Formats: sequence, structure tokens, C-alpha cells
Amino acid sequence: MTASRLGIIIVIFITVSCAWAILSGAMYTRTTRSANALRPRVEGLWGGPLRQRAPVAKATWTETTRPQTKDLTLSSSTIGVDLRADFRRKGLLWYRTYDVEFDGQFEVVNSLQRPVNVEVSFTFPGQGTTYDAFEFTVGRKRAEPVGDTKQGMTVTVPAKPGATVPVKVHYKTRGLDTWGYTFGEGTTQAKDCTLTVRTDFARIDFPDQTISPTSKTRQGPGWELKWKFASLVTGMGIAVDMPEKLDPGPWATRVSAFAPIGLLFFLAVLTIVGVLKNRNLHPMHHMFICAAFFAFHLLLAYLVDHVDVHVAFAIAAASSVLLVVTYVIRVTGARFALSVAGLAQLVFLVLFSYSFFYPGYTGLAITIGAVLTLGVLMHLTAGVNWDERLRPAGMGDYPPVPGTPLPTRLVEARGRDLNHHPLPHEGEGAGHTEV
Repeated sequence: MTASRLGIIIVIFITVSCAWAILSGAMYTRTTRSANALRPRVEGLWGGPLRQRAPVAKATWTETTRPQTKDLTLSSSTIGVDLRADFRRKGLLWYRTYDVEFDGQFEVVNSLQRPVNVEVSFTFPGQGTTYDAFEFTVGRKRAEPVGDTKQGMTVTVPAKPGATVPVKVHYKTRGLDTWGYTFGEGTTQAKDCTLTVRTDFARIDFPDQTISPTSKTRQGPGWELKWKFASLVTGMGIAVDMPEKLDPGPWATRVSAFAPIGLLFFLAVLTIVGVLKNRNLHPMHHMFICAAFFAFHLLLAYLVDHVDVHVAFAIAAASSVLLVVTYVIRVTGARFALSVAGLAQLVFLVLFSYSFFYPGYTGLAITIGAVLTLGVLMHLTAGVNWDERLRPAGMGDYPPVPGTPLPTRLVEARGRDLNHHPLPHEGEGAGHTEV
């Protein structure tokens, strides 16, 4: 190995890194375009994020021929919500769609010392969606269907002084990303409120500026989340985020963007161990190896469009490792190909890329791998005379393919001793002199 060849290898590394930048940029563009085009279609079918607002009640009456109104507070609220995740894949993205069944039992008390009409208004949680098994009743009066869900519904019933008016809301619908519940506009008081959310998924999260549940109980594959308040005054609401599923497009983009780091370690191991074992590869060999390394990400980028991301990963990894190992076997022999090239590719390509399945641990995994690799290489090369190893050699820097004849200059060189004197021919003794 010479310094000039190291320079050529560095140029090859930079060139392949530019190819990865182009590939990851293309993947990012495809994913962005897919999201912009498909999300409106998904919302058209499933609706958007849902946020249910508590019913609003007020008392109305006529006094001295003038209409009077007074806001009434819900005296109690008992709400049950069932959330069922139902992911939908469109293009390179998974959308966090879900089914929800809402059942709310509320009570409104006429706190005035006179008969009034209690007017209760209900607002739909989202627009552009459908509501099955819908029911909105106030007292014994049921709401009439409306033509536009944006208008909501209002039901008015008479109430005597101190009377309690029951309110019921029930429906089934579908949403996207987040389900939420608010107690009203701005800061609102919620009395005797119990809200229970049951999920069929284990990974739950709560958006910022929302109230955490007062209790959580594991129930089958999911959770039972409960919010219970005697008298709550707050400007925040309650919300649950649907769990995220691995998006093939953004995931493949990240893997391609960080690929040069894995290739850098791979080439370092291949080059340094090759120098130590006298298995120096020609820059042309490195070029083909880098191309096979790049083939993993190229295959992965376009397979995730058509098959599961784990299946795409397995196919791409097997193809790339097979290309590299079989090629290096032809160049240096099976021992170096399997113990060095194959093992290094499994670590710096396969395991490195697989760590992106665990986003919270990717950086830690890469750091640990880098430190361990550095330590191993430092100890292996501690006693190496690099001036000697990197000095241009007259007999060539890399061994021939096993089974092929030696180059003529190597045969001639082996026929001479270190002082360039011809060695004795077969049958001649070391001390033989001619008479």
C-alpha cells in the first residue's frame, strides 16, 4: 500500500458519499411529494384530528318582555371513549388512522329560582367525516339531523327551578393522528368529571399542553386511562396521540444519509487489516466494493415502495454482502474475505443500518461501534512501522489471486537473494565451487 493509493481510495470514498447524498435527496423529495399529495386524500376518507368539545348549556327566559340568558355549567360528566388504531399505508408513509366510539352522559342543573328553557349545544369534533350510531338527546328530546356538521346541533327543553336535565351524546367515527377533549373555550370549570379512554395499543403518548391521566391500568393489549376531577379549573384539555409506525420513506432516507459513516469505518478496517496481513487491495478493487456497499441502499430505497420494510432490508443486506464477499474471495481468497471483509460489512453496513429501526438508540449504537473499532485498530497497529508499510514496493503491493501464476518480475525476484545475487540452482550445494 502506498500513499498515492490511499489518496485514490479517499477520492473513491468521497465520490460514493456524493452518490448517497443524491440518493437520500431523491428519497426525501419522493416522500415529501407523496405526503403532500396523499394526506388530503386520507383526511377525505378518514377525517382529520378529532377534538370533542363538551356540550355548552345556557338558560333562557323572558323578563319584562326582554329575553334574558345565563350560562350554565355542567354539573357532572361521565365519558367513555374507545380508541382502536387502524393504520393505513399510502405510498411511502403510514397514516395513524383510528376508529373511535364516544359515549358521554352529562347533567345540567337549573340553578335559577325560576322556570327557564335550557338550551344545550353540541359541536362535532371534526369536519368532513361521518358519524354512525349518532345520538344527541337533552332530557327526552332528541336532536334533529342537520345538513352540515359545521353548524352543530342545539336542543332546547323547559326546566323547573333546581331541576336536573340529563344530556346524552353517542357516536362512532374515524380520525387521524390525535383524539382530544376540551372542557370549553378558554379557562373553564369542570365539576364531577370522569373520562375513561380505552385503547387497543400499548404505546401511548400525550401531546404538549394537555392533562395527564390520573390513573393508568393495563387492559389486554392496551390501556385504560382515566381522568377524574371533583372540581377542575383549567384552560387545557385532554388528548391522546396515536402510536407511530415506522414510515418506510423517511426511514430509508435517514439510512442513506448516514451511510458514509459506515463506509468510512468499513474501508478503514479493510485497508488497515489488509496492510497488516499483506492483503492490500488495488483502488479498483475498492471501487467495486464501494459500489456493492452502495447497492444495499439503492435496493432498499426502491424496495420499500413495494414490500414490508423488514423484508426489503433483508433482501438488500443479503444482496450487498453476497456481492462483496464473493468478489473479495476472488481477489484475496476465502479466509480474508470471510474473516475481515464479510465480518466488517455485517457490522458497519447491516448492524449499523439496523440500528435505525430503534431511533432512540441509533446514535449510541454508532458511538459504541466507533469506539470499539478504534480500540481494536489501535492495538493491532501499535507496533507497526508505517514508514516501512507505506513505502512503495518494487514487487507489487497486493498478492495474486490464489491459483494464478506469479508475475514474471516476482519469479525473477524470488530467484535472487537480498543482495541481488543469483541463488544456487537445484542440485547445487551451498558450498559447491567449480573446478
